Amino acid sequence: MSPRGRVAEPGAHAVARPRHEPVSAPEGAPTARAGEEVDPTDLLATLLDRAARGDRTAFSRFYDATVRKVYAWEVCRARVLQRAEPTAVAAEATRRRYLDAWRRAADHRSQPLSPVAWMLTL
Repeated sequence: MSPRGRVAEPGAHAVARPRHEPVSAPEGAPTARAGEEVDPTDLLATLLDRAARGDRTAFSRFYDATVRKVYAWEVCRARVLQRAEPTAVAAEATRRRYLDAWRRAADHRSQPLSPVAWMLTL
């Protein structure tokens, strides 16, 4: 992580994004009433639902909203398991998780987990 709080995406070099990017609601997503907030978990679940129907844009938005958490999890996991080159191991594990998520997006509703927790079970 750089001093500015920016993280390069796994597999991409010198690509920086703001630390907290808002996820805008996809079409058909739950909407909030005035003064209420929409649960980000609901938005991510809606993106996965759309990805399950083959919507690549929805999956790309899901990726953008969750990759930092998944990658950070994989780095910690690689370090705990004392893997050589933990960042390279984490990048590959993250890539595999998202490939599995694309293939199994329809399964996320079958478990009582948030979309990010579901990703970490793959």
